[in-house]
Amino acid sequence: MINLFITAGTIISQPLFAKSYGSDTAYHIGFPRSKCVVQLSDGGYAFTAPTNPNYDDFLVVRLDLYGNPLWAKTYAGSSYDAPYSITQTSEGGLAITGESHSWSASEDDFVVLKLDPSGNIQWARDYGLGAQEYGRCIIQTSDGGYAVGGLWLGVVNLYDFALLKLDPSGNLEWARAFGYDSYDFCNSVIQTTDGGYALAGVTGGTSSDLLIVKLDGSGNFQWASKIGGTAREESFSVVQTPDGGLAVGGYTSSFGAGSEDFFLVKLSSDGTFLWAKTYGGTGSDVALAMTQSLGGTIIMAGYSTSWGSGQDLMVVGIEPYSGNLLWARTFGGPGEDKAFGVGPTVDEGCVLLCRFAGTQNEFLVMRLDQGGNYPNCVADCAPTVYAVSPSITPLFAGLTSCSPYSRTPTPIVSTVTKPITDVCEPLHAEESPARDSTIWIRCVPVPGGALFVSFGIMNIRIYSVDGRVVYSGELQGGRSRIPLETGVYIWQAGQYRGRAVVK
Repeated sequence: MINLFITAGTIISQPLFAKSYGSDTAYHIGFPRSKCVVQLSDGGYAFTAPTNPNYDDFLVVRLDLYGNPLWAKTYAGSSYDAPYSITQTSEGGLAITGESHSWSASEDDFVVLKLDPSGNIQWARDYGLGAQEYGRCIIQTSDGGYAVGGLWLGVVNLYDFALLKLDPSGNLEWARAFGYDSYDFCNSVIQTTDGGYALAGVTGGTSSDLLIVKLDGSGNFQWASKIGGTAREESFSVVQTPDGGLAVGGYTSSFGAGSEDFFLVKLSSDGTFLWAKTYGGTGSDVALAMTQSLGGTIIMAGYSTSWGSGQDLMVVGIEPYSGNLLWARTFGGPGEDKAFGVGPTVDEGCVLLCRFAGTQNEFLVMRLDQGGNYPNCVADCAPTVYAVSPSITPLFAGLTSCSPYSRTPTPIVSTVTKPITDVCEPLHAEESPARDSTIWIRCVPVPGGALFVSFGIMNIRIYSVDGRVVYSGELQGGRSRIPLETGVYIWQAGQYRGRAVVK
């Protein structure tokens, strides 16, 4: 772990905004999409969602730092197609996955679109086994390729966890299926610090449980666990915490203060259970998305009927080592509002993608600071926190290799425009004394090195305590992870400098 002490430089807060995008043609988000919104290396944002309740097309919208659209495009086929997950790629483009009926050889296939920063298609791929295959999550891997998680039909059982490993051009390297029950749905995948993969989702039908599967970097099985109670649990996200453990987030109907509560389970890196906690009130509090801030805070988002007017979106910040609640906020009107996606921002805050029922079922993008604050917009709430003891069932079998076909679809790309409304008054945070919002740097703890996040290009040098240069290079903007051995280091990047202690 790195303990970081900033000795010079300024960390710039970013503008807070809450904007709705839509009209009476009703853009609608129908299912949880935990990783459907991201902050980009230029400070702006991108989100993806289906274009209407019938899931006709992929919609991708790119926003600037203040939430204003830079472009919005749809990617269409001849039938229904629905996106679920978006990530920024190392060269500044975007990768999106979801499900497609337009290009499937049977019912539905995985589909992956690779876009340049302007939304132009660089490549598109469709993967399937001839039945029902659904892409749910995508990440870029350390080798520049991609890992795509989702579900297969009928490989091991009825529905199975699926993981595809792709090269940087979208060519399939390998594919795996993991099946335990008749219904196993993968909703989240991450690459862990050991180079492997952790997948999280749901197993079982009406009385479902959390399911987490750990694979090595070649897709070989390492361990898996089913976690739950007597009623229903679902997981929509997994993150690796700064101590190397895994946090699995979702909701539970078996434990807590109300009919459903936010549910967070902490495991060690080898899958050993450490603790589980619920967060909620007397009503229904359902977490649909989770992320980890660059400062390590676990942020969960979804909806609540315990506070506010009717069903409001709810977002909470949680300490990653103990599970203690740090803050909790709600927002909404008289209709049914909920958060479907959440992503980290470079100032340790978060960005939310929500359904907002203010005048129509519109998209709402909301930006909160590192304490979950947005003055005169969100409201405080006080969830009850319970430490609980779910049933933990280790699983030892169910992984198999598979060989999906790959096709090259040709989506029709269209530019669209939608009305924009400020739902809350924007708050423009003050910049640095030089009033230059394009250049700043942040260093955050990561296992085995230092993660530098910067806007703009700057040179960086890292020194050992005896004055030797141990690293010299250039930060291009965005995230740069620099591996370091155990020791104390001094870093300097432009006008910024600090000390990092690697343990």
